[in-house]
Amino acid sequence: MCQKQQPQYTMIETASGQQSTLTLNDGTIVRLNQNSKLTYPKNFNNHTRNVTLRGEAYFEVTHNAKKPFLVNVGCYTVKVLGTKFDVNAYSGDMHSYTSLKEGKVLIVDNQEGHKVLSELKPGTQLRYNRKTGDYAVKSIDINAIANWRLNQIVIRNQKLGTVAEMLSSRYGYTIDINNCKIEKLMYNITIEKEPLDEILSDIHCVTPQVHYYIDHERKWVIIK
Repeated sequence: MCQKQQPQYTMIETASGQQSTLTLNDGTIVRLNQNSKLTYPKNFNNHTRNVTLRGEAYFEVTHNAKKPFLVNVGCYTVKVLGTKFDVNAYSGDMHSYTSLKEGKVLIVDNQEGHKVLSELKPGTQLRYNRKTGDYAVKSIDINAIANWRLNQIVIRNQKLGTVAEMLSSRYGYTIDINNCKIEKLMYNITIEKEPLDEILSDIHCVTPQVHYYIDHERKWVIIK
């Protein structure tokens, strides 16, 4: 009896400040952001196209109605047939985000019997709390999705806690907020190549009640 051949997996990983673009066996294009890791088979099987992501990536999935494309980010799986979307799922962050640019995706919970959490439409984003399992879907600027590909991050109507997560991922610093009264302050920021000190200074200028201490040697920031 012939044994079924197991797929061979390949891993690509990016360091801080590094991005990488690859084309998978089915023609799907993946742009991997910094500090991210993608695990994928050299050849997809006859039923599904499965990859595993830790970090952030932008996908342009080749359409195949008979073979769904599945992105496992740990807490949930993004299921698509063919579309363009961004997944931000860094293991150290409290929240994971899936933002849809074109097409349609299903968000499937990996913890509760693989139930469908949500069906995203273009211009919407799912925010998932990795600790509690709570999630919410909101409308976002479709043109701002995956702006990191241009070395740019556009933050629109985000709370300070979310901004801190994005800055931590961008600059590789641990950022702690020690004042719960300021966590819900809202910001609109466009980040290109500015140093972290300048971004924090701008946040203080916009909201003077927000103060910060930065330790470059330990790569640690306290916001208070």
